Amino acid sequence: MAGGGPKLVRLAGIGSPEGLIVPASPVRIEIEARDGTKVEMSPRVPVPFPYAWAYRLASRLGVPLVAGFDPERIRFELGVPAIFSR
Repeated sequence: MAGGGPKLVRLAGIGSPEGLIVPASPVRIEIEARDGTKVEMSPRVPVPFPYAWAYRLASRLGVPLVAGFDPERIRFELGVPAIFSR
């Protein structure tokens, strides 16, 4: 809440699933405050077991849609309305 509250939340990247039993992907999130300061967080987000293993298997086998997909290239940002930043 320092800096006037959040102005922008940006998903800066997603890593590939890691872990055998409980797979999780590292996620990079940037939060920009209204005064221009930026904070970066890197939590690990759990990924459902079937999705993580299907992604790994398809990557190893070279399935065209999955092998050419780089989760690190997924990026988007969301503006936060001023009424929610107080």
